[in-house]
Amino acid sequence: MDKTLGTVKFFNSEKGFGFI
Repeated sequence: MDKTLGTVKFFNSEKGFGFI
């Protein structure tokens, strides 16, 4: 997982979980 944005919000992507 990539949290370079530094956000704490998650979203369900087609590849699994991602950060927005």
